Amino acid sequence: MLKDVEGAMKIKKWIVVLSFIMIVIFISSKGFASNKEIDIIMDGKKYKVIEVPVVIDGQFIYSDIPTFIHNGYTFVPIRFIAEYYGARVNWEQKTKTVIVTQKDKEIKMTIDSKDVYINNNKKVLNKGMVPKFVTFSNNDSRTMVPLRFISETLGYEVGWNDKNSFPFINTLNNNYIKENMDIVEIINIEVEIKNNNEPNIIINGTKKFKYSTMLLENPSRLVIDIDDAKLNIKNDMIFDGGVGNIDVNSDLVNKVTFSQFSNKPNIVRVVVHLWDKVDFDIVYIDEGKSLGVYLENKKAIFPEKNFEEKTNYFSVDSNRIINIDAKKETNYNVEYDRNDKIMTITLPSRNVDLKEGFTNIKDGLINDILVENIGEETKVTITFRISVQHTILSKNKDNKISISLKKNENIRPEDRLVVVDPGHGGKDPGAISSNGTKEKDVVLAISQKLNKGLKAKGYNTLMIRDGDFFIDKYERAKIANINEADMFISIHANAFKENPEVSGIEILYCPTNSNNTDQRNNYELAKIISEELINSLGAKDRGLVKAPNTVVIRDTKMPAILIETGFLTNPEEEELIQDEDYQNKMVEAIIIGIEKYFDIY
Repeated sequence: MLKDVEGAMKIKKWIVVLSFIMIVIFISSKGFASNKEIDIIMDGKKYKVIEVPVVIDGQFIYSDIPTFIHNGYTFVPIRFIAEYYGARVNWEQKTKTVIVTQKDKEIKMTIDSKDVYINNNKKVLNKGMVPKFVTFSNNDSRTMVPLRFISETLGYEVGWNDKNSFPFINTLNNNYIKENMDIVEIINIEVEIKNNNEPNIIINGTKKFKYSTMLLENPSRLVIDIDDAKLNIKNDMIFDGGVGNIDVNSDLVNKVTFSQFSNKPNIVRVVVHLWDKVDFDIVYIDEGKSLGVYLENKKAIFPEKNFEEKTNYFSVDSNRIINIDAKKETNYNVEYDRNDKIMTITLPSRNVDLKEGFTNIKDGLINDILVENIGEETKVTITFRISVQHTILSKNKDNKISISLKKNENIRPEDRLVVVDPGHGGKDPGAISSNGTKEKDVVLAISQKLNKGLKAKGYNTLMIRDGDFFIDKYERAKIANINEADMFISIHANAFKENPEVSGIEILYCPTNSNNTDQRNNYELAKIISEELINSLGAKDRGLVKAPNTVVIRDTKMPAILIETGFLTNPEEEELIQDEDYQNKMVEAIIIGIEKYFDIY
């Protein structure tokens, strides 16, 4: 049964599970004293340089492209200027010139040239500040520009923190908050420990606010991002670098940290550092002006060894066989709900020796098996990933209940759920063309057509977003998993500002992992849909790209791909992927690919 989509998107009683790779959320100022060396290639030579963060208005910024110090100057990627100064950045491939525009200022800088032009007035840079084309150790190459020169030219204060060795920039004036009346101020964060040592965390704002969450591991953390918010806590909980800390030291929580995570857009981040997995509720209180985070120490139920001893599950050709041992010959009942893809085997408890438990199978056919002792009955509930055909091999009364299972060869579109994921959204525009075309808008239009086309074919669909709003990448995968989707299609558009001639379609997929527990046929899905798109559209084929760390296709439990539909930085392709007819042909090709995949797998 298709679960309620709106309910799936609410944060209610999530169990924190170990399913995400470690990322660094907060680093104290002590961490910056030991900035690491990284290897780069510049001017055909290898260099070791010091990677550093940049502090903008008290917020530590780490770019996915490292910012570094070389010969005493800090260099940043040109994208940094657009993201954090709100400036417009264009690239002239022929002359290899960067053009930075903000209000009444225009800066032109050319790779390897000391000559720069500010509003067409020439200025000569010091040799150490010349823009460079830099290749990093992962073979990623970027145009890097001097931070100080651009910042000061655009009118910002630039300085250097000698104690902790990082550059800082101040961009805000004293009237900033007054001029932004939509901003909520986070004025207090408090932790209350209940009698059972379970903490309540209360986040207080000046008015109703919106938030999103992420669940992370290694170490386990609950991350709460508050949108359109400024941190305004005036007490000694704020430390160097703008990061606040509340020591909790309960059985569940080590500490709570918080900071002004971003200024453009304004985001306050609160991180609950957990010792282990917990249950939690997040609810609005005080008419939405406060947020209550309530934690409970509740361990998941795992099967006893007894479960494996009394049951047997194995494969024979394309079939799976499940056996359940009984103490003696017993009656039993088998019910299968095709819509919910659930089988329930009911036996008298007195005739079996099965303890309650839950186990994940995740073999492409079965999701999980749950054993429950309910009064005088024991129920074994099997949840399938896809619709199945089953044959009861045992007698009506037997001491071994045996059932053969296989994929239903007559699966209808109505039995399938396809998740359509328009990339980016809300505060995250994605790629932006020189004409101002935003990736989030283009991919939403394509996704809506894809959603409509799939529904017309009879498929159940779920749109991750159907409007211009932000959903965290971890939440996207989680929504698909909770709804037990059969396929996940993420729609994106590409960009490569350094060379506007680059074009074509590429599809990202998560490769099968080394221990073969991932049997999702992602490569096969990517290959089939790629062939249909290239044949239908005549676009350049940029191939299939292994993307083992792309969250939305890594953390999903069903076959999943990410389609880069074209390059917004290529003028011809930008026009094409916004064209209604081209979008319709693209959607038709994707649907043909989806149906071919389902026919085979």
